Amino acid sequence: MNPLIKSIPEFLNHEEEVAFWEQNDTCDYFDFSKSIRVDKVAMSNLSPTSLLVAGHSD
Repeated sequence: MNPLIKSIPEFLNHEEEVAFWEQNDTCDYFDFSKSIRVDKVAMSNLSPTSLLVAGHSD
């Protein structure tokens, strides 16, 4: 693990996690140099879910 990458704490609930990410930068917790692009076509066979997935697109 990259020593500059911090560990993500455990959250008791969704509100606690939201508050954490509002105050912290994801660049401190994820190594984006190792990220890959996922095309929508590659994920077209997924079924709908009731889970909330947070994220953004460029």
